[in-house]
Amino acid sequence: MIAVHREDGLSNYPMLLTLYENGSVALWNIETVKTEYFIPKGQQGSINDAIVDWDKGHVITIGNDRSIVIRKLLTGELVNSIKLKAKNIMQSVSKISTSNCISSWLYMISDGNRKLYQISADLNESTYSNSFDVIQYVPQKKQSRKDKIYTILHHPLQPNVIFAGTNFGLLSFKMDATRLLQVVSGVVHPTLNSDAATSINSFNLPAPTLALPMASQLVNSASQVDALPEGTRFMYYVKNQAIFQRVVTRVANNGNNGNNGNHHGGAGATSKDYYSEPVKVQSLARLGNVQLSVSYSGRYLAVLWEREQEYEIFNTATWKRQSSGSNCTSLVWCAREDRFAVLKNNGGNSAKFISIFCIVNNSTQMIIDRANVASQVQSLFGGVLLGVLYQDLTQEAGFHMLEWSGDGARGDLLPKPKFVEWDSLTGKCVMVYGEAYAVFEFYPEFRVQCYVKDRVHSVKWWNSTLFIANESEIKCIFPTRRQLYSLVLAS
Repeated sequence: MIAVHREDGLSNYPMLLTLYENGSVALWNIETVKTEYFIPKGQQGSINDAIVDWDKGHVITIGNDRSIVIRKLLTGELVNSIKLKAKNIMQSVSKISTSNCISSWLYMISDGNRKLYQISADLNESTYSNSFDVIQYVPQKKQSRKDKIYTILHHPLQPNVIFAGTNFGLLSFKMDATRLLQVVSGVVHPTLNSDAATSINSFNLPAPTLALPMASQLVNSASQVDALPEGTRFMYYVKNQAIFQRVVTRVANNGNNGNNGNHHGGAGATSKDYYSEPVKVQSLARLGNVQLSVSYSGRYLAVLWEREQEYEIFNTATWKRQSSGSNCTSLVWCAREDRFAVLKNNGGNSAKFISIFCIVNNSTQMIIDRANVASQVQSLFGGVLLGVLYQDLTQEAGFHMLEWSGDGARGDLLPKPKFVEWDSLTGKCVMVYGEAYAVFEFYPEFRVQCYVKDRVHSVKWWNSTLFIANESEIKCIFPTRRQLYSLVLAS
């Protein structure tokens, strides 16, 4: 059984989704004690497990007949289904997604098996595979053929994290931006430890063999970038009419201190940050106030000269010029793919217009020359959607969210925000106004999730959690569809 919240918000009771051994599915209205729908034998044999995709409003079930079925949660209408050709019968299912993986992934386990199986959430059969074997994380002295996973469960707040319960302990998996699932932490049952500790001991993954790049060894190709360990980050800054780069790599602290760069982390730290020496990677044509911004994949760096109203975009693997333009007052990036929008004018006091571009296979393509807008454009905000602030519309209705495809706006005109901040994991965004802020959700439609009266000075998303700073406090905010939870961190 799964509790399903009601969209109208007027009922004191949720609805109840029930699954049956004969493959039937029913959604019950608890107040009327009647079914909203009943689907007899939706799958052959018993339904072994189910999850709800709250973002899309779907319920996903796995059956004893090796089938996976997706239905609309509130109506029971069939969306998609597939019957796996694998001989294993899946017993448990969970969903995971990342910022560049809108369709998400399903992870499943088979009874009496130590492996994780995966398939894309749109049920593309070519993506089905055995993705992970947990045997490498069993204490070596205790490894046996009986090692297996009992159950898996997704993290309630972080959509890129799932947990797996095994007969030797608990594992925490995380999917990074490359769509690779990795174990990031875990706990081992005390009876499997040599010291027979009375409490569960935590462990971290072994640090990878790492030789951090020195000044003459920075990555210079896309393949080298892909080969760097998860947790590798790049820093870019402008100095002396040039762009400089530093590589920051976080590795587990297991006693191997490495021999390159500086490291940070106090007593009890479980990881360290290693910094390469700064390297000059690109000379700039002129001095002046510049703004740097990076594409969602990190492969492209934009340089905007504010006074000259010119921009250049460089490929960070080769440092060749990818694109350039003039009469540009603003440049922002999409948070889902390597698309960017520029706010341009024809010189003088002419009206500004928006052009949208996409970079595919190192080729810059124009998506739309002049996007349709409601009025004179004042400024742009990047993110999952393209935010457009209008100059001559009212404060109460002077802001739009546009599709990056240029196909039009999402929703009606909104009040003008002071600034907009997106969460790349969940697709949620927060808009800050003078005396309040509002959290919006992206799926299944762009709409307000919660509205809070608070004079906020700055905001930051981290792992689907919102941090805000007002005049007297720093708060940690957990927005949900039904309620907003908050915790004061400092005052």
